[in-house]
Amino acid sequence: VMNAPTTFRLLNRNQGRTHEPTIVKNGNEFTVAQHGYNPSEAPAVRSFMSRLSPGGMTPLTAHIDHIRHAILAPLIPRLRATGRKVSVIIATDGLPTNRDGYCNGHTKDQFIASLRSL
Repeated sequence: VMNAPTTFRLLNRNQGRTHEPTIVKNGNEFTVAQHGYNPSEAPAVRSFMSRLSPGGMTPLTAHIDHIRHAILAPLIPRLRATGRKVSVIIATDGLPTNRDGYCNGHTKDQFIASLRSL
């Protein structure tokens, strides 16, 4: 876990399968180091992540669009003013799919365009 605020966003909802009181969860995402380094967060994150297993569709494009609009857009003025940057790290076990769970050339092209928009 980093010393900088870090948001983990899961592609599919957690469905309430696990509960970790030391990390903030909001549906399918949780944030660590929100108020600086917290030594209890690393074990909590490892425990939480070790109990998850990939499954379902891989709506990568929708999640990247959400990250760009809801998370990055409000930060851009402050980032530019201070010369700071953010990292978007994607870890996936599958190809991008559309709402119906299918992957085709169009779906891949949309994903690439979404990545480039970051």
